Order: sequence, then structure tokens, then C-alpha cells
Amino acid sequence: MNIIIYTAPQFPACDEAKRFFDGLKLAYREIDVTQDSEDWKELVRRSGQNGVPVIIIDDRVVVGFDRLKLEEALQAR
Repeated sequence: MNIIIYTAPQFPACDEAKRFFDGLKLAYREIDVTQDSEDWKELVRRSGQNGVPVIIIDDRVVVGFDRLKLEEALQAR
């Protein structure tokens, strides 16, 4: 399973998303979009959104910290 979390500092929903995956003991790759404008462009390209967090589980995109959608995406894989 490949999990990517696009984040930015000072956004509580980003911290919630990381805690969610930490609690499940699932590894993820965190990309802080404030560090590189290319990362921001990739987030927009993949999600069509301008906000964080954006979470990608394999090819499924979840915008924001939505526990129900995340659980559904994890079960669907």
C-alpha cells in the first residue's frame, strides 16, 4: 500500500491525518507543500484542490481529514 499525505505546517487537520495513520501503524510519505512549489503543483494536479491535507492511498484521493472516507479507501484496497 502506498500512502502519501500532502501537508502544510499549522494545519490541525494535517496533524489529525498523521495521527490517524500512526494509530493504525501504517507507513506514509509526508510531503510538506510549503517546501517546494512543484509539490504544491502536484497536489493540485492530483486532487484538483488547493487545500491540505490531501491523502492518496494507492490511486484513491481523499481531500481533507475525513475518517470515514479514509477507512473506506483502506478497505477498498
